[in-house]
Amino acid sequence: MDDAERVPIDVAAPAEQAADPRVTVREDGTVVIDILAAQPCAPDPATDDEIVVCAAAAEDASALAAPPPAKSPVDRFSDALTFKLGGIELGLIRKADGQRALGVRTEF
Repeated sequence: MDDAERVPIDVAAPAEQAADPRVTVREDGTVVIDILAAQPCAPDPATDDEIVVCAAAAEDASALAAPPPAKSPVDRFSDALTFKLGGIELGLIRKADGQRALGVRTEF
């Protein structure tokens, strides 16, 4: 494994990150980020037992999708009458067209 060709790596690439005062680039090329520095979005300074992470939201919070509607009483009643034991389902079983029928379904 020591006979492999060694390729030099340019460590000057993280120069754009060095513009952030929290980021320090060491001589060996490692990047150190001070996570306890004051964040512009944090209302209070971070303490030793917490880490505050700030991120820009991609969308407005009001534009997020609404939660799915709750099941109707008929669907909840149908689910209560159906049980599954291993590969056998017994009760009001949903068919491909969305309707339910009393029956037994087996899975192999």
